[in-house]
Amino acid sequence: MKKIKTLLTVLLIALVIVVGLIATQTINWGSSNYMIDLGFLKIPRFIDGNDIQPDLLDEEHYELSSVNKIDVRLVNVDVDYEVSSLVDDIQVNYYGNTEDFTITHALNNGVLLIEQTNTNSNVIGWQRIAKLVIKVPAAALSSLHIETTSGDVNVLNAKLSDLFINSTSGDIKLNNGDVSGQVTSVSGDVEIERLKGELQVKTTSGEIEVSGLEVVNQFDIESTSGDVEVTLISNHPALVISAKTTSGEIESDRPLNANGELKLNITTTSGDIEIE
Repeated sequence: MKKIKTLLTVLLIALVIVVGLIATQTINWGSSNYMIDLGFLKIPRFIDGNDIQPDLLDEEHYELSSVNKIDVRLVNVDVDYEVSSLVDDIQVNYYGNTEDFTITHALNNGVLLIEQTNTNSNVIGWQRIAKLVIKVPAAALSSLHIETTSGDVNVLNAKLSDLFINSTSGDIKLNNGDVSGQVTSVSGDVEIERLKGELQVKTTSGEIEVSGLEVVNQFDIESTSGDVEVTLISNHPALVISAKTTSGEIESDRPLNANGELKLNITTTSGDIEIE
């Protein structure tokens, strides 16, 4: 027993030393110093997230008049889409490390296709180690399609009549927009803030949180096991609210199943529903 205790003590001391050495390393995305390369695998360093300063790998510019639709297809790369009055053309920037991913872009018949063609799978720990940032002028596009496996998606200030976002495990966030379309995620969470629009939002196990919502025509929310929280921007007299769950609970400060032209439909199987 004494030998076992001694061995455990030695192992614990060794572990503390290793963690200390890892923790003192400086992150640098451009040189891959944020990963420890052991040859047969890579593991992430233990760092403060505020130390992350990814390098700009590439920057592309497109005239707004030449692009009708942006089609993004990624694996483990985060994507930010922002409408900004500070730019006068479409800017596409890639951040991260060239060893971790390759992104191609092609403009054909008004469709800008941005695609991740490979990913470094020999990584344990972080999977979202790169970012794609798209900025468009205030005279924004009307069509945006994004598909990703594990990358997060953030859409800011968008005015889109054709929005499609599909993610497997990445989180999706829409902030301050006027959009119509479809948002789906398997296990990632969906967060929507200050939005006007007509959407179909669907998750399997991810949670859905909507605040500051103004419904246009019809807004559908569906979750299998995730909870749903909705805060409406106003008590519109023409809004019909329908909330259904199989085994979850429903709490609502608004009347349900009223008569009106606008429709908010919320359905869950085992998740709870809260409406304010």
